[in-house]
Amino acid sequence: MAALTDEQRADMVKNAHAAVRGRDVSMEERILRSQKRERTQSHATGRERQFGRHISFPDVIPQKAIGPYNVDFAVGSVAVEILGGTWHAYKAEHAHRTPYILNQGWNMLFIWDRQQAPLCIEAAEYVVAFAEESSRQPTLHREYRVIRGDAKLVACGGAQDDQFPLIIPSIANFRGRAIN
Repeated sequence: MAALTDEQRADMVKNAHAAVRGRDVSMEERILRSQKRERTQSHATGRERQFGRHISFPDVIPQKAIGPYNVDFAVGSVAVEILGGTWHAYKAEHAHRTPYILNQGWNMLFIWDRQQAPLCIEAAEYVVAFAEESSRQPTLHREYRVIRGDAKLVACGGAQDDQFPLIIPSIANFRGRAIN
């Protein structure tokens, strides 16, 4: 590989992608991939790692595998997803992932991290409070919440809902202690 030019490597990758495009991937293979991502932390971003350092809870697992999916963090019984771009609100994958994860007995928390309303320490505190609430109330399960980066609630519901709104939050009155 070292002897190849950038163009030759790009052609090899292009051909490899073309060879597997459209191939059905078994659930078993998807689960194994998910477990590997958890083990290697290959999909964790710097921003997620930075945020994770502010979550003070004994049971925090970055890139937690839940069946064929990975969530940014598992904090107790709460699966946490950090949403960075507006495109997340329209990502079709969430319509499949969210019910699957909720039906595995998890609660879910989506946190919007946007330039106008970035992740703040209050969001990390909200994660911990939700995880503590979940551990104290075993009947609280299969609930989802969507918050802004400053921990203001945007939407909430449960596994029985037909839709899981990832509403892009308003930035009016944004106040929070930024995570550095």
